[in-house]
Amino acid sequence: MEEVIIEKFSQNVPRAEAAKTVIVYFELLDGKKFYDVDIIFNENLQKLIVIGRKCKNSPMCAFIPISVYEYLDFSFLEKITNAHSYPLTCVVIVSRDSTTVYYQLENGLVEPDVSSTRNSKLDRRTQLDKNLERYQSLIEDAAMLQQKVQIPPNCETANDNHSEFPRQFTDSSDDKMANTNKIL
Repeated sequence: MEEVIIEKFSQNVPRAEAAKTVIVYFELLDGKKFYDVDIIFNENLQKLIVIGRKCKNSPMCAFIPISVYEYLDFSFLEKITNAHSYPLTCVVIVSRDSTTVYYQLENGLVEPDVSSTRNSKLDRRTQLDKNLERYQSLIEDAAMLQQKVQIPPNCETANDNHSEFPRQFTDSSDDKMANTNKIL
């Protein structure tokens, strides 16, 4: 399948350019689970770019694949940010072994927001503490019964009424680790 896509796009650009674009395409689509992922040819850059969005409601982002051997300077980076109409721009540096590094570009200098990073860490820690408190009895019951516990996957978005979630245990004595729902 990759070969078909590479052949399709190597009409506009060299085959190596198409290959690194396909690497980014599949990483965003399969690895990072982005939405609305597509490959388009950008006339201004004379390059293939990958577009997609992180969530269904998030803005579109343009991903510009660059070889690890390509020379980058500020004028080229500025050209990249102005070459398309998408709100976000990422340069994706692709090495020969398909390793990728993503850099988000902004137009101009952006001052880092240190307070929001600290607050997000505190918010995560607070959320973890709340979830541990919320499911404390479930965890204790599972420990007494020597069974594994499975907390609902999105417990931070769950309603405060946690009685609507079934308590799921896995019998550790069973080799197949069969899941059974037991409400205590």
